[in-house]
Amino acid sequence: MKKISSVEEKFSDAVRRYSMLSCRSLLVGLSGGADSVALLYLLKKEAVKRGFSLFALHVNHGIRGEEALRDENFCVSLCKSWNIELSVVRIDVPKIAAESKTGLEEAARNCRYAAFDEFCRERGVERIATAHNASDNLETVLFNLARGGALKGLSGIPAVRGNIVRPLIFCSKSEITEYLRENEIDFVYDSTNSDTDYTRNLIRHKIVPELRSINPSLEDTFSRSALLLQSDNEYLEKVAKEFVGGELDELRSLDKAILGRVIKNRYREFSNGKELEHVHVSDVEALIKAGKPHSSISLPDDISAVIENNRLVFLRKNEKKEGAPYFISLSLGENIIPEDNSVIYICKENEENSEKNEHLRKYSINKQNIYKISIKASVSFDIMNFSLSARSRKDGDSYRYGSMTRKVKKLLSEKKLPLDYRDTLPIITSGDNIVWIPGFPVSDAFLPQDNESSEQIAIYYMKK
Repeated sequence: MKKISSVEEKFSDAVRRYSMLSCRSLLVGLSGGADSVALLYLLKKEAVKRGFSLFALHVNHGIRGEEALRDENFCVSLCKSWNIELSVVRIDVPKIAAESKTGLEEAARNCRYAAFDEFCRERGVERIATAHNASDNLETVLFNLARGGALKGLSGIPAVRGNIVRPLIFCSKSEITEYLRENEIDFVYDSTNSDTDYTRNLIRHKIVPELRSINPSLEDTFSRSALLLQSDNEYLEKVAKEFVGGELDELRSLDKAILGRVIKNRYREFSNGKELEHVHVSDVEALIKAGKPHSSISLPDDISAVIENNRLVFLRKNEKKEGAPYFISLSLGENIIPEDNSVIYICKENEENSEKNEHLRKYSINKQNIYKISIKASVSFDIMNFSLSARSRKDGDSYRYGSMTRKVKKLLSEKKLPLDYRDTLPIITSGDNIVWIPGFPVSDAFLPQDNESSEQIAIYYMKK
């Protein structure tokens, strides 16, 4: 009976442990190198046993000229002999790297995964298998360690990420090449793998051999360590995702390991997937610790972290600009203020009518008053002769109440309202005079008169 090779054992272990092949269709990224050829060979046998559809895709990056064409032709020939459907995509990666101002390796990776995703969308393929192995994992960990990576970086390459699976993640490069030799399977060699100008190749050819002299089972040891670190990181990420608070005191109460993850998660959500580096996370942590109202720091992608209303919020820089000015004439009954997402309802004081009661129930009772804004003011109908309007605030706005003239900008700042909210809060005016600002007293000039014949009106401010 033929002995099962270490590659087949480790391949089966990864497949079983992570349920990698519980799918109806699978795409293999095929470069023609030893790793991807071994992966395709193993998956070809699994496809027969399990009954899933198997496809291969080769990306010619347009980097190595004739050698790249050789690799492409090899993949075409191999898939034809193994009766596997192959798609070939040719991409001018050097041009894309120059246009996007990214490194050649990063641009090639991005193009490769974009090609995989497009194929899967067009053909309805469920999963993608890549040939990352234990040696790649080792190099990744060392690379991240040299750059000062956090726990996620030191956990290495995940065996599964979304719809991407890596069945060779426990197999070393030397085990894979020996497996191909034993099975008399050809593959091609990428000449750039010897170029130590690339950081990963320097690690592979200079650093790893020195470490292997200390520990001959280096890949196995690192794989075990990576699995333990991945488990720790997954738990911490789970705790961070379950945290839903946002008040500064709640954030300050978090352990540093959780707080950093909460910050990164919320930035990632706000920026549609961008990652925040450690130096920026530390800056946000310091912002939270200081807790100074309206303080802010700039972050990548034109985003700012801001302390508002005793909370940490993220804002686009253009969102912090003043909103467009507005002016709306007011009448008795319901007045919609779309810029503020609010309603101003006006009626005669002490007037009982079903419409008024309906509006008060709809907004006043059922809606939370989140910024502690006063929602009602009584003003003299006689003095203003009913000429009311609502507008956005202006530079230099001021009005008099309690026998003192006060700057509106200062009043709103002292109230600690969010910056964007201050720009939309309606200023109720009569002509050029401010009558009332929700949250503050009525102007002295428009207070109800102390005589029986004086009519009064009620102004209700209600957030929708």
